[in-house]
Amino acid sequence: MRLRTFLRPILKHVFAPIPAGPNQGLICSKACGAPYRKGTYEAARWEPLAGLVEPGDVFWDVGAHYGYVTLLAHRAVGPAGQVYAFEPSRKNRSFLKGHVRANRAANVEVLPWAFSDTVGKSRFGGGTGSGTRQLGTGRTYVQTHTVDALVASGRCKPPTWLKLDVEGAEVAVLRGAERALRSQPAATLVATHSPTLHADCLNLLEGFGLRCHVPERSQIALAGGVSRMETEILAISPTRAVPEALLTAFLQAGL
Repeated sequence: MRLRTFLRPILKHVFAPIPAGPNQGLICSKACGAPYRKGTYEAARWEPLAGLVEPGDVFWDVGAHYGYVTLLAHRAVGPAGQVYAFEPSRKNRSFLKGHVRANRAANVEVLPWAFSDTVGKSRFGGGTGSGTRQLGTGRTYVQTHTVDALVASGRCKPPTWLKLDVEGAEVAVLRGAERALRSQPAATLVATHSPTLHADCLNLLEGFGLRCHVPERSQIALAGGVSRMETEILAISPTRAVPEALLTAFLQAGL
């Protein structure tokens, strides 16, 4: 482990094909964790989810981290689709850009912004690892946007798929995306980080007229009270066609 940490700056620029899972055959930096590199990262969940993304979709990956889901979406939407990968962390974004370049993902645009219900600037940082930085804390400032403002300005195409993993800012992001989520056949996957946030997001999404599904793994976590594991909500527009077999497989996927 210590040797790998020492070598990490070198390994970051060494890439190899992912041997299994939904990103099989795509290229991953050897500095990433073993589940990413080997394709075993929650494969039972992401395999069916990849099938719920359609060719031509406009996929917004908000909180893209190193780009695991970005790469999945890149392949699923195909050349006719578009992926926007938003990652405010400079270090994470460096990995993300490397993966986009290594995979020649011309349909992916990497952007440095965070999301909230207001346009402006916010502190960003804290956390215990690369995937746990939050708005409202830390020493650096980042630009915040709302989904609806970016769409209204014409800067980004309206999302037909929105994935959120924003470490506690879920409610604010959804409030800033109401118009987009109400106005077209959209699907949204929200990672929630407490039972209270889960309930608040569920109420918002249902209020937008979306059909909400809670995976079994999330139901178990919520029933047990506060859990270290994030919970999820999959919200789908009633006008979007969804293969029931894939939806069921995603909702029943194990930990």
